[in-house]
Amino acid sequence: MTAVCRFRVREVAVIVPPMDRAADTLVVVAHELELGGLRAALQADEGGCLRGEIGGRRVRAEAVGVGLAAAAVGTASALTAARPAHLLLLGSYGRYPGRGAPQSDGVELLVPTVVRALDPGVAAGEAAFPEPMPVERATDESLSEPLAAASGALRAALGVTAAITTDDGLAFRLAAGECHGENLEALGVALACERVAVPFTALLGCTNEVGSRGREQWRRNHAAAAEATSAAALAWLETG
Repeated sequence: MTAVCRFRVREVAVIVPPMDRAADTLVVVAHELELGGLRAALQADEGGCLRGEIGGRRVRAEAVGVGLAAAAVGTASALTAARPAHLLLLGSYGRYPGRGAPQSDGVELLVPTVVRALDPGVAAGEAAFPEPMPVERATDESLSEPLAAASGALRAALGVTAAITTDDGLAFRLAAGECHGENLEALGVALACERVAVPFTALLGCTNEVGSRGREQWRRNHAAAAEATSAAALAWLETG
């Protein structure tokens, strides 16, 4: 007779004692280009991370990688090193067509309510996410609401795609959903934070409208977006 064993795997969150923290706030970006004004407010260490004190709190900032997978792995490593009380993702996003005109008086900022996986095949009914796959996570309200209020940012759902949407027709089809725009990293960062029970929020600057002109617009606007998000984050952090 053959014995059959059945068991269920549970995810266990590891909560880090406050006394072991190397930073109160961990700020992560996909690429160093998105650090903006944080470079002037913090000091670089030998490993390339930025460290310092803002608003009486220890802050650490670093680039964790471009794209969902790289950002998840990089964030997990950064969380292990910093053991923070909470995490802030700074970055950029593309706005879906029909979600509003570009602001003439500055960069549109977004603090997502949720970050949600988007896939063209799923949107077209040609593919499906398997049921156990995590496809959506909410940002922490106790962080997100004050951050949005302080920065004047929008609150809306953010789509997270595996690649940049460059086709106008696909951009309009994705715009038919609930997401205001798309980003490549936010869900990976959120899941890394969830695994170790670290509250997560994000502050993103709009660089382009999603579609065929998106890359060209990103090249023109990414520096201004980085300065806007870092300035808003610094103002928020200075409140303590």
